[in-house]
Amino acid sequence: MRELTILTPAQLAERLQVPVSWIYKHIHSLPVLRCGKYLRFDWQSVVEHLRNGEHIHLQPSKAKKAANRH
Repeated sequence: MRELTILTPAQLAERLQVPVSWIYKHIHSLPVLRCGKYLRFDWQSVVEHLRNGEHIHLQPSKAKKAANRH
């Protein structure tokens, strides 16, 4: 049995290198552990979830959109 690495939304955002607001925006598409009003994430479950393509599709950045117009 593997050991769980439980993360807060801020810790998950840091590991994924995204703003914490991104975590909350996509909370319904991520595997989450709910402890009352607290949200926690198992790192391995999140990684597997993203690797399996079970994540939401990200919008291209504004810079990429602008570059594609030229």
